[in-house]
Amino acid sequence: MWVQDVRMPPPQAVPVVIRADSGASTRMESFSPTQGRYDREAARRPGPLGDLDHLTDSDLDLIYAVTGERIFRPTPHGRPAQAVTPFTRQIAVDRRSGALLPHVEVSAQYLVRTGAVIEANGGVNPFTGLHLQRALAYLASRREGRIDVVC
Repeated sequence: MWVQDVRMPPPQAVPVVIRADSGASTRMESFSPTQGRYDREAARRPGPLGDLDHLTDSDLDLIYAVTGERIFRPTPHGRPAQAVTPFTRQIAVDRRSGALLPHVEVSAQYLVRTGAVIEANGGVNPFTGLHLQRALAYLASRREGRIDVVC
């Protein structure tokens, strides 16, 4: 039996390079279309509090960069939120339960530690493989003061 993944791979990050004489600002970051921000207000619709309602803006950016999912809130008429990946669901559940506090951003340590705890308890780790690689790359690209300079 052959199983073939026919999904398109996400576009690679394109490094932003400036020259010393270009007069550009000194703070530049690598950018990929999957790392872009989207209209959060359109995603925030009133509805019953579900796991996804506890996600922060930085969570939404991370999830979009890693999975490509745009999180839409439930409508006022009570229609449920869309199905999401286990990666997204785990972050949402941890936000709701308080395991990931509202003022704390998702970190590489959180992803690795939580995944290890889930595996130790016999569960399936949602923070592995390509999702983990993309998440770590996204988190590394957000570090303050990063700049790629070519002279």
